[in-house]
Amino acid sequence: MGNFWHRVRRRLGLKPKSKALDLYRSNRRQFDAFQPLLAFHEKHFAEHREAEAALSRKGGEVSIYHSGSNSPAQVKVATSAKFLDMFNFRESFVDPTGLNARQRQLLLAVQSRISARGETAALFEYNTPLHNEFRNSGLKVTASHYVDREDDPHREDMQKLSYADAAFDFAIHCDVLEHVPDQKAALAECYRILKPGGKLVFTAPVFPMEHSVLRAELGDDGTLIRHHPDEIHGDNLTDGVLTFHNFGWDLVETLRIIGFEPAKLEVCVSDDLGLYSTNCPLWTSLDPLEPGNMLPLVVVGEKCSAKH
Repeated sequence: MGNFWHRVRRRLGLKPKSKALDLYRSNRRQFDAFQPLLAFHEKHFAEHREAEAALSRKGGEVSIYHSGSNSPAQVKVATSAKFLDMFNFRESFVDPTGLNARQRQLLLAVQSRISARGETAALFEYNTPLHNEFRNSGLKVTASHYVDREDDPHREDMQKLSYADAAFDFAIHCDVLEHVPDQKAALAECYRILKPGGKLVFTAPVFPMEHSVLRAELGDDGTLIRHHPDEIHGDNLTDGVLTFHNFGWDLVETLRIIGFEPAKLEVCVSDDLGLYSTNCPLWTSLDPLEPGNMLPLVVVGEKCSAKH
């Protein structure tokens, strides 16, 4: 009967309630300063690196909970994304709704903050499994993507959005910000379109370092200036997209300068949810040409209720 009522709630668009959401709430940890986060990450890396590597080598399937059902699902460990010979766990464990680990964590992080049916959300991807799951969460979703065609009705540039001020309860994006040339402008636009008390929730690769690395930027005339060799990430629209930023803790500080308070990183490590570190065997990304281990995390900021 549990799954029946779960499906009814999803069909009616009611406030999310699931075994996965309960597990997420009980396992998440929030960090508002760099040193406690770094200490947690170092401890996790030391204690779990071998077990995560062993899981990658074993492959096969594992049982996890996800928002689409109150029963566990068997999901594959393997993914096409790898660090050396290790599977990238951030991209692994694709559930029956089509979400991988980072997407599933973002969904749960948002669902845990929904206070009423019909809240509004600006989602910066369109016509994807994640888009579908947010609609199933009871949110009124306005979805967009950035494509070359200027006549695409769903086209939005995060650096200069067409949306009105204070229009949304949530602004949500998943591994988008690192590909935006002016990330500060994009975050400021997210702040602008949120209602007072509205929440920005997103994923981005955040490494265990205090300061972000600028890999590339656009000059005043629009020319691409490369500071490091190209880092290309796959996406669902093109053959790949350039990475402008490798983020560190100062991403949170940028949110605070813009006006988000509180701003923090939310980490959730859980076997039951299929949320692990990236499984990268290299700890540090202080050398921007090398990958680094990352925790399963989301970035969260709240627009102050008082006028900024």
